Amino acid sequence: MSDGIAKTFEALARTTNSHALDVLLVALDISHEEIRDQAIKALMKRRDPRGQIEVLRRFQQLPDKTRALLEPYSSSMGKALRQSLVSGEQQLESNALQFIREFEVYDLLPVVLEPLADPAREAHHRYCLETVDELVNTLYEHVNHNSRDNKYLRDARLVQLRIVSALEKVCSQPDIPGYERLLESLFILGDLEVGEIRKLLRQDGHPRRKQAESLLRESDHPGIMQLIVDFMGLSHPSYLSFRCIAERDDSQLICHLLRNWPRSLSISQRKNYKQIESVRWLEGETSELQLIPSALHVKLLQFMNATSIKREHKLRAAEWIVSHGCEEARRAATDLLDELDGNRMQSLIENGLESEDEEVQAWATSQLRAKRVPEAFTKLIERLDSPMVQVQQAAREELEDFNLRRILTLYDLLDPRTCRLAGVLIQKIDPDTLEKL
Repeated sequence: MSDGIAKTFEALARTTNSHALDVLLVALDISHEEIRDQAIKALMKRRDPRGQIEVLRRFQQLPDKTRALLEPYSSSMGKALRQSLVSGEQQLESNALQFIREFEVYDLLPVVLEPLADPAREAHHRYCLETVDELVNTLYEHVNHNSRDNKYLRDARLVQLRIVSALEKVCSQPDIPGYERLLESLFILGDLEVGEIRKLLRQDGHPRRKQAESLLRESDHPGIMQLIVDFMGLSHPSYLSFRCIAERDDSQLICHLLRNWPRSLSISQRKNYKQIESVRWLEGETSELQLIPSALHVKLLQFMNATSIKREHKLRAAEWIVSHGCEEARRAATDLLDELDGNRMQSLIENGLESEDEEVQAWATSQLRAKRVPEAFTKLIERLDSPMVQVQQAAREELEDFNLRRILTLYDLLDPRTCRLAGVLIQKIDPDTLEKL
């Protein structure tokens, strides 16, 4: 593009001459890509709704590279987008919605909701709902700082409050099309302070209570699952929160609950979790436990301790963690097992000594003395010759108080044969014995 043509378009963008707009509109349909792009940029700079609407009319046909030119101007296109959404031209309305989704124009979401109350625009309802779904999900990511494209949204919390207010208003209307999807959006962005959410979850006779229950029981969106977790911090939570925690056995809720488990429970949380006497996924087979990342195993134990589920279920889960958990979780599970059933703990250690899993056998070795397993020293000495490096190391650490200094202190009291056996043993416990001697 020559400097002369670039300067021409710059002049067309800045001039107040009304004919400049007509010239730029003609340039929009020229096949030369660079001229078309220069025309689009000039129209955006003029901020004239008529020119912006014409760009929107062609939006679907524009290549991605050209669409990217529009993003810096998306915040100044409010009037053009509003006019397009009420134009009655299906393609123009569709293009405007696509623009709003692509460039995350959250301020126009209330306008997007308006056609849903108009039966005459039923053909357009689906596109409006799709736009609401996408905007709500991207806004949730911004608010929670996990946007996949690393975009930054200024005043995300303030935008969230405005969107929640608009959704709350539309959800309170009778017979609104797509109510279930709109309610889900409200639950994703809202919290327990939102009036419509409070009514739905606390009023047993609410006509739309079933839809709210279904969301809490079935949705795997983190925003909705967080409502269940938040309820447990109230002094008088909805019984639905108890039922969801007790009855849902999907890994999404289990992991979300554990991932957001607090370092220290509040008084209300302790009282509420203590009322839980049954948790479905802890009462069956251990297959659900396999879906929980090892990083959450310690929190799993904390969750079990906070509830009133049966001792047998706690024992089984703790045993599983001993065999499959990370080191920190194994230590915590060991303490829990010892507290609940010392004899069962010793049996678990005995079984662990025969495990083919090196980490499990090393754990069992490290517990021989602490849990007073019969013939603990004999078993430790045997494991000094284990082919498993971690097991050898665990045995050495357990026998480290049987060291060179102690042997030298007892040397004159031992017969020659015992001294030789002690010398062999001490070298197995501490490979640096000869150097130290």
